Amino acid sequence: MTLTDGVLWQAQDQGRNWRRWILRATVTALVAVGGLLAAVTGWPVHGSVVAGGAVLVGLLGFGYWLGDRRKVIEIRSVSGTAPELRLRTVTGRVDQVAVADVGNIRLLTRISPYDPDIAFRSYRTTLTLELRGGRSYRCRRISEFTTTGPVEGAKEHWQSLFPAARVTAEARFDGSGTGD
Repeated sequence: MTLTDGVLWQAQDQGRNWRRWILRATVTALVAVGGLLAAVTGWPVHGSVVAGGAVLVGLLGFGYWLGDRRKVIEIRSVSGTAPELRLRTVTGRVDQVAVADVGNIRLLTRISPYDPDIAFRSYRTTLTLELRGGRSYRCRRISEFTTTGPVEGAKEHWQSLFPAARVTAEARFDGSGTGD
């Protein structure tokens, strides 16, 4: 199979969840201000611990936000004299990658535990493209895998598109968390 123009992979959710980000930032800021007020008004140890915890949560959130900016939401193939992939991120940036630079492709499908009250199981697939130069791209929230289950022959499909790359596919069951 040859690589033709078109979308190879597209995320179900194309943008950021700004409401979630604004809510988390507001709660963290309010907790930090409350901790500072408690430290000033008579509870110095408790207020300092609360304010320090809020600052730590803010720093962790900032790191998560930086990682969220790099999330790939679309992979588009462009044929020509030198076929390439165009990877579009949440922020709108488009990275161009030569097809020959793709070294490893890993498909990981996480399957939710069985629940007799739910008529379907959810399948969440993560695609990882690892380039020969050491850089990697992760693609999540993929529409074709989320509702109907893992597509049969996905490994063979990606191997036919990128014959020089090593393709691995794996399925993992999520535990229920109850130990039974």
